[in-house]
Amino acid sequence: MTGRDFTATCLLIFSASGALAQERGLDAAPVRLNGEMALLDVLASLEKQTGNVVVDRRGTKNNPRLTLKSTTFWSILDEIGKSHGIGHSPYQADEIIALTDSPYRPARISSHGPFRTSFKGVTAILDEETQSRTCQIALELAWEPRLRPLFLNVQEGAMTFGAQVEKLTPESLRGLTGSGATELLLRFPAPPRSVQSINSLKGSVRLITAPDHVTFTFSKLENRTAVPRDVEPQKGMTARLMTTSQSNSLWSFNLKVEYPPGAIPAMESHQQTGIWENNRYWLSWIEPSSKEPRRLEPRNLSYASANNPAIMNVALIFRANETTALPPKGAAVTLHVRVPTRVATVTVPFEFRDLPLP
Repeated sequence: MTGRDFTATCLLIFSASGALAQERGLDAAPVRLNGEMALLDVLASLEKQTGNVVVDRRGTKNNPRLTLKSTTFWSILDEIGKSHGIGHSPYQADEIIALTDSPYRPARISSHGPFRTSFKGVTAILDEETQSRTCQIALELAWEPRLRPLFLNVQEGAMTFGAQVEKLTPESLRGLTGSGATELLLRFPAPPRSVQSINSLKGSVRLITAPDHVTFTFSKLENRTAVPRDVEPQKGMTARLMTTSQSNSLWSFNLKVEYPPGAIPAMESHQQTGIWENNRYWLSWIEPSSKEPRRLEPRNLSYASANNPAIMNVALIFRANETTALPPKGAAVTLHVRVPTRVATVTVPFEFRDLPLP
């Protein structure tokens, strides 16, 4: 299958109706904060109410008291920034949002549910060989951390200046992993030099996302764990620990997660694996000697192809790393399996007006 065929197949799959219901459950998470609260209490309340994790990674930390009027996640972060100059960044390796030492800067924003598109700037580019001038508009698309977008493509876009309209060609589907935002670079023919600003910029982005997750836990694991082993079903999903084996250097598990009909669309095995890339697996236990909590993520994992798209088979191998050893004998170990409950498609529109040209 060629890259073009792959993209076409993905777009065909994800434009289908049925399992991928447009924007089902993809509203902005509501927030209720009562009275004056300390900043760190606000962050804890945001996580509890919305599932969105925000951590304080400023070098110099203070804990100001706030009285916030906003009722959505992004507007609360903006209020914190405006009132105390505290910036935030969605570009974190652990896919959360962090408060940073960078000062808060107001931006032109186009919001849609849990998504927000920010205008970052315009660049004029001259191709010396062809003597053509291009206008490149940089946008940033961010989402609430509770979401895990998997794929994205700019679906449409139009730039208007004066009476002239320039349109975008839809881009190819691309994968999204590893952070809570991504940059969009929109390229148009440059307006004449006499034009001072772009009257309007409109468009939309299509995302394939996992809007909801569950975490299965297999507790009290030992070397001779009886398998197969089931846990309580969640939201129509079941999880089973099929096999496990342990040695001095590794601990391996084979799991099967089964989805209800329609939750996962039929697709090629390599496309289905792309959906699972945002799954999370880890072991947790209390160190018997120090009573300290420990967490270990797998060193290797792989997915086996299944004829039924509603069945996910995964093999996990845990090894010691630079900071954490394998669980010692006698420790009560829990295996955590965090997976999406379904896959959905959402179209995120954006619109900006009176954008300055360089």
